[in-house]
Amino acid sequence: EIGPILRDLGMPDNKTLFQKAEDLKRQMDVKIPSGSLKKAEICRSCIAVELALRMMNIDFNPANLQVHRPVSDAHYKQAFLNTERRLKLDGGGTGGARQGGGGAATAGSG
Repeated sequence: EIGPILRDLGMPDNKTLFQKAEDLKRQMDVKIPSGSLKKAEICRSCIAVELALRMMNIDFNPANLQVHRPVSDAHYKQAFLNTERRLKLDGGGTGGARQGGGGAATAGSG
C-alpha cells in the first residue's frame, strides 16, 4: 500500500522513507483501533506516508496524495491530526506538522 503512494510522489526508491512510513503504519495499527479514524480509515497508509515525509523534512506536493485519499479534506485532516496526537508526534516528531507543514508541503508546486 505504501509503495504505490511513494511511486505517485516520485520517490519509489527512497528506502529510508519507505521504512519510516511502514514503521508509522505499524504503530498506527497497534495504537489506533480499527474504525477509530471513521471515514478516513482507508487512508492509514497515506497518513503514514505524509507523517514520514514531514518527520524527514521532505518537500512534497500534497496534490499527489489526493488519489490515495478517497475522503473529503476535512475527514482526512481530522484523521491526520488524531493520528499525530495518538502517536504522540504532535509538535515533536513531525516538527509541528500543523504549523510548519503548509509551507513545506506546497514548496515547488507552483
